[in-house]
Amino acid sequence: MVRGAVCVGALWMSACASAAPAPRPAETYLDRVEARVATAREETRFVLRHNPAPSCGCPPFEVRLGETWQRVQLGGEPDEPAIVALLQVTGLDADGAPPPEGERDRRSFEVEGLLGDEVALCGRGGLYVSLVPTAFVGVVPTEAAPATP
Repeated sequence: MVRGAVCVGALWMSACASAAPAPRPAETYLDRVEARVATAREETRFVLRHNPAPSCGCPPFEVRLGETWQRVQLGGEPDEPAIVALLQVTGLDADGAPPPEGERDRRSFEVEGLLGDEVALCGRGGLYVSLVPTAFVGVVPTEAAPATP
């Protein structure tokens, strides 16, 4: 009887050992955005562009994270010097809206700032990150600005 128990135990062990590992879930959009944030977390300078999308309810700015433009909510108080300088040079109001008679500013802007860890959801499934600008560095020369994807 002991011999039979050993065989059953051995069969069970071999079945467990040979079982294929559970398939890893496919990488999601959220995973990719979180990876971009983790990679850029230690950076102190960022490139922004004004690219409003009023129909989807997402923030009007994007930040360059690696090779990708990512929606970004600018944090901080509207009267902080970095935000005031950014809004002045772009001609935007405190909500990021362009002047009624103007089109969006197609230049890119460099800021120093702190990138937040969290990723949030805006309208229609878009994701955005947060950035608190601490200094406005200036306008990125057109030839040095990253290409639009």
